Amino acid sequence: MKSIITLLFAILISATTTFGQIAINSSGTDSDPSAILDVVSTDKGMLIPRLTTAQRTGIVNAAEGLLVYDTDIDIFYYYKGSAWAPVGSGSKVSGWDFEGDTIKRVVDGNTLMTIAKEGNVGIGTAAPGAKLEVSGGNLKMTDGNIVLNNNWFSGDGDDEGVYVRGSNGHVGIGRVPNSGGNTARFLEIKDNLGIYGADSATLYLNRNATNYMKFNYFNNILHIEQEGANGGVKFRNEDDDDIFFIDFANERSTFPTGSVGVGTTSPDEKFEVEFGDSDKDVEIGVGTTDPDVTFITLRSPNGTKYYITVDGTGSLTTSEIKP
Repeated sequence: MKSIITLLFAILISATTTFGQIAINSSGTDSDPSAILDVVSTDKGMLIPRLTTAQRTGIVNAAEGLLVYDTDIDIFYYYKGSAWAPVGSGSKVSGWDFEGDTIKRVVDGNTLMTIAKEGNVGIGTAAPGAKLEVSGGNLKMTDGNIVLNNNWFSGDGDDEGVYVRGSNGHVGIGRVPNSGGNTARFLEIKDNLGIYGADSATLYLNRNATNYMKFNYFNNILHIEQEGANGGVKFRNEDDDDIFFIDFANERSTFPTGSVGVGTTSPDEKFEVEFGDSDKDVEIGVGTTDPDVTFITLRSPNGTKYYITVDGTGSLTTSEIKP
């Protein structure tokens, strides 16, 4: 009996050494000729060794291709000869490279697109530093919009540049629009506004296609032009009172509630002249650019006021204005 057992054991060893294949199944089927290990089951799986990260990285002289399951991060890892890598990393699918937690599209050594583990997407860059970074080309949109909701267009990512308010689409340059509570301003600009042109610079304020004001700076002179009917320029105070009105349609200027001062910043009259030099004269002309008729109120150094009039016969009358 002992001899028979010894013989059977020797035969099994011989068969294993000769064929070098193992089949594990419940049907007794031989292993596939191409497989060193053929495991078949319809209701069970194969359990790979489960190690913690410390245990996995602590394996001494790990063989290339060694496979384990890391229970700390729930990922299959394999040893690729010099380091551990997640299963799937380093592989390629239709031109895409899987490198660890990063996916790249590389053509002829040039990285065309990157999806980093942080969720950043890069186009033309291998290391995107923002949610979307485009390098080495233009960004073009067709039949679509860029939707911004209280965000900045900035050169360096700071809170500066151009800001778009999502609630009403108002735009601020250098500042957040409507931050002071005034929602009537669709565009707000911090500090200075520069308009540049090769020969002249022009700013248009349009009511519609045919009615607009044009501010043109040409030959070092600011020109204000009006197109359309009933145009003009009004200067108002904080109470919306018209202080000065330039009426382009009727070619005239009026001072509805304002006063004009020459040589003074605080005129008491509708038109007041302060003489800083005694040799200065005041001339007012009617219908001429060479005035020679004087009609004005004068105030002496002691505060007494006089007015001078010229009647229809050319007679001059000087009268004191009583307080």
